[in-house]
Amino acid sequence: MRLGAVLRCLLVFFLGLACAACAWAQAAAEYGSATAKAGATAAGAKLPKPNLNPPAPSGQPQSAHLPIQTGESVAAANVLRLEQHAGPDAAKLSLQSVPDRAQVWVDGLFVGAAPLNLTLAPGRHRVEMRSPAKESGRQEIELVPKQSRQVALTLASRYPKKISLR
Repeated sequence: MRLGAVLRCLLVFFLGLACAACAWAQAAAEYGSATAKAGATAAGAKLPKPNLNPPAPSGQPQSAHLPIQTGESVAAANVLRLEQHAGPDAAKLSLQSVPDRAQVWVDGLFVGAAPLNLTLAPGRHRVEMRSPAKESGRQEIELVPKQSRQVALTLASRYPKKISLR
C-alpha cells in the first residue's frame, strides 16, 4: 500500500516537472518571436531595449529580468555599440592577454575574449580582463585620434597561492 502511494507521488511530481518545462519552452518561444519582430508589438508600441551587459568585473548590480543571451551575442552587440560611438577620428586598439582567451571588458561593456581588435572613440578607456583561472588585470588607456595601439595585459592571480595559519 505504501509503495503505491509513493509511486503516485513520484508520478505527480514528474508530470508537474514536465508541464513546467513545456510552459517554460512555450514562453521562451513566444518571447523569441516577439523580439524577432524588430522590437514592435502588435499595437505598434516599441519594446524597451534589453541591457546587453553581463555583470562587469567591478560587480555593479544588474537587472534580474534580462533575456537569456549567449556571451557571443552580448559581446557582438557591445562591440557594435562602441564602434558606432567611435566617430570619424576613431582609434584602433589591439588587446592581448597572458594567458590567452581572457574575457575582456572595455568601459564596463563585455566585448569578448582576447586576442581582440576594437575600434574606439579617442579618449580615456578602462580595460579589464579576467581568465577562468581567477586571474585578472586592468589598465586605464588614453587613445588619441586615428591612433593604432597594442595593449598586452599579464593577468595576476586574485587570490594568494599559499595561506598560512598560526
